[in-house]
Amino acid sequence: RTLKYVEAGPVLADLLDLMDLANLWDMEELKRKAEEAIVELRLVRLETCTEISIRAAACQALRLVEVCKRTKEVNDWSTS
Repeated sequence: RTLKYVEAGPVLADLLDLMDLANLWDMEELKRKAEEAIVELRLVRLETCTEISIRAAACQALRLVEVCKRTKEVNDWSTS
């Protein structure tokens, strides 16, 4: 998949792809590591939050979905 927001860089695109593939291959530990890396690298930003949330939900990465939700609430990003 092509990431819509270039500012996040190829790292986020690669981690989201890794998370998707890990889910497809039922590799829960790898999926969890990809989720953790996205959070630890602070890649959840205004311009990336919605897409991260959508892709995380699609592969049942519920922790990352929750991080996106809380980040939106804390920063009052109600329009994203």
